Amino acid sequence: MRRILLLAVTCVTALLTVTVTAVAAPGSGGRGAQAAPIRVIQHNTDHVPEAWDFLLQHIEEFQPDLVAVQEVCLPWFTELQRSKPNWTMAFHPRKRHFGGKNNPGCYGDFIGEAVIHTRAPNGPTLVVDYPNNNADGVEKFGMACVEFRQRGIPTLGCSTHLSAYPTSGGRGTQPERAPQVGSIMDHTAPYREANWAVIVGGDFNLTSEPGNEEHAADMNLIMGPAVGGNGAFHDVSQLERTRRLTKPTTDKNRRIDYVFMSANRTPWGTAATMEYADSPAGHHLLRARSTLRHGFAGR
Repeated sequence: MRRILLLAVTCVTALLTVTVTAVAAPGSGGRGAQAAPIRVIQHNTDHVPEAWDFLLQHIEEFQPDLVAVQEVCLPWFTELQRSKPNWTMAFHPRKRHFGGKNNPGCYGDFIGEAVIHTRAPNGPTLVVDYPNNNADGVEKFGMACVEFRQRGIPTLGCSTHLSAYPTSGGRGTQPERAPQVGSIMDHTAPYREANWAVIVGGDFNLTSEPGNEEHAADMNLIMGPAVGGNGAFHDVSQLERTRRLTKPTTDKNRRIDYVFMSANRTPWGTAATMEYADSPAGHHLLRARSTLRHGFAGR
């Protein structure tokens, strides 16, 4: 495996131990400012080493506050974690990954979701397993989260990856995906109810297109009323384009990767931009900019 471009440290393969914490009271939250700018990177690396290097280059260039990344090999994560003690990071192991003929994958180590807050060390973290209906029980989908304050605003940032294929082998909405989206809503609800900002980046394997019968019902669980859903989140690219349909995020012109921000701190009409970078992976790297509102609690 090619060494990451930004680091030269010893690869450590021990599993990360994370701390699960209860939601704290949000406090006054620095109400002197009207909004807190935030930058987020979202990327599924497809367990391609060159895509991991590509991500690290963009972190250095874009200087994001939050990074959500999926299909990360655990050794990559632990190497970065050891080299960046001033960052807070969490990892959700999904399964052991052996790769295939053209890509060695993680050499039998864990593959999973990682989340990074680049502005402060030793922050509280949360790792969640979703309900899993896979017949073999091999994959445990879930999310990794970090808690931090973005210019005084209490914030939860998470990285996730949802199921890709129907377990029945047929077409239609995958039976475990709706419970997975429901789990995102359930686990973030206490934070949103305490008026925290919640940001979820990930590969949802769901299109935002409202007419797609296989995906619309599950996506409506997270999308807000402004784009026809029943949830409490807005996608940054939807905020930018003021409509539900967003640009493709993969080389195959699918719309499945998102940066969702909770409407309580990022109401409809909030200024936002989304940039798409062509990665060595099959997914584009997303660079999102938006703002979190101080003292805003409405949907």
